[in-house]
Amino acid sequence: MRLINDSFDQLCELNEKSGKTIGIFPGAFKPPHRGHYATAAAACEVCDTVYIFMSPKARMLCQPSADNGKPEWEKFKGLLEKPRKGLNIELAEVDRQTSASEARQRILDASLDRCDMESFTNNIEAYLPDLQPAQKHRVVQELMSKSVKDGQITAREASNIWKVYVRQLERDFNMRGQIIFETVPVSPIVSSYDLVDKTLVPEGFSGTVKLYTGT
Repeated sequence: MRLINDSFDQLCELNEKSGKTIGIFPGAFKPPHRGHYATAAAACEVCDTVYIFMSPKARMLCQPSADNGKPEWEKFKGLLEKPRKGLNIELAEVDRQTSASEARQRILDASLDRCDMESFTNNIEAYLPDLQPAQKHRVVQELMSKSVKDGQITAREASNIWKVYVRQLERDFNMRGQIIFETVPVSPIVSSYDLVDKTLVPEGFSGTVKLYTGT
């Protein structure tokens, strides 16, 4: 939390002077899939700086998402109802496209122990963003790692996948600002929304914050 507060304070100082827009996108991201990438891309289109906050807890492949596949819009709306002098907070809705629960089920269905990389890639293609072959290969490698074969997706695999995504987003959008990805010491989903609430309180911040939900 200290790292987040420090980096956000720096961002607030910059934003107060420049009036730039930032995006905040928290979630569990186990695994990061096409819907997550599309949401991050939508943020990059309109934001000068995008924060992606990922929770550290691993997810079992057989475990459904805590929100049963539906974004918890009401928790974000609660933030919008709290008046904050000089701070413009917007809720950014993005087409879900797919869900992490569906992606985990497809990985399970792909029979990891029996699939070669090409077969596995074909089985989960619908859950991958449009990446260059070399980048897609790296993502698939993470999704075929030992941890995943043992039945769970850890923060390590998810973080490595996000690193691929972030490099692609930076190239595609030629961002004048930056994309900041951090794994934060909170519980998945619900606590990620609490994190947003705590992050939006620094003194003197007068810019625009766009909130993005996981998909």
